[in-house]
Amino acid sequence: MSDAQSSPRLGMHVLDGVLMVQTPDDFGDESFRSLRRCVLEKVHALSARGVLIDVSTIQIIDSVGYDLLADTARTVALLGAKTVFVGLQPGVVSALIDLEVDCDDILAARNVEDAFVILNPPMVKADISDEEPDEDLDEDIDGSLKDNECLNQEQEDWEGEKDSSTENKELPNDTEYDDTF
Repeated sequence: MSDAQSSPRLGMHVLDGVLMVQTPDDFGDESFRSLRRCVLEKVHALSARGVLIDVSTIQIIDSVGYDLLADTARTVALLGAKTVFVGLQPGVVSALIDLEVDCDDILAARNVEDAFVILNPPMVKADISDEEPDEDLDEDIDGSLKDNECLNQEQEDWEGEKDSSTENKELPNDTEYDDTF
């Protein structure tokens, strides 16, 4: 058997830093292992920040095959990238639940668009003004502005009150303490 026949033919593409992988139709345990090896090599070589694995062609999966896919996702995470599985068939999902496999750490999406939302959350744009920020102002929790000098003076006043209130006071010596517990 030639090397081309013994390893699955994987379709892999990179889009916006995400490695997109299409699983082959005839997927066995050895194919899963080969997929994991190829994905890890590509993620490392390309410094991909995400992996999208399209499993829509998989009609039947056992717990060993699922564990190999889940291990691929965990290993990719160790390389600093997220993995999202796309296109899980209802029969496959039902079988995984019946087998009571742990699906808690697996990210899944209905389609490629949803997977990209998971891998590329929308960026919040910061409001950039042309004005230089005033270094003498701090924003309080409620949004009001206070002058740093006032804050510093308030802190000094409080520390002075604290020192003067404890400076000349003695604690009573006639207090009895109970040492039993």
